[in-house]
Amino acid sequence: MSITAKLFMSGRSQAIRLPAKLRLDAKEVRIEQIGGALWVQPEVSPGQSMAEWLAVFYETSDALPDNFLADRKDSPPQTRLVLIFSHAPHLRHQYLQLHSAPAPGLDD
Repeated sequence: MSITAKLFMSGRSQAIRLPAKLRLDAKEVRIEQIGGALWVQPEVSPGQSMAEWLAVFYETSDALPDNFLADRKDSPPQTRLVLIFSHAPHLRHQYLQLHSAPAPGLDD
């Protein structure tokens, strides 16, 4: 969603007048400059949990369309080999370089 907002001066500071649809439920925001853009996030009060924040987010945000990411062409999942050589990590590294199948009896 892209909405244009007005900039204005408030004393010696520049301010952004947010449209009502983008109103933030916070007393402060965290601003991060990324290249030429600004990332503005509400500063969550210490008493607010992530669950409370998510509840408000889902109540105030539009749902994603049913076809969201439907045409995405993902690669098949990779097969990963996980071995635990707790006493000899260098052997684990060597094994992973040499073998494509798990060691017998160590398939977890």
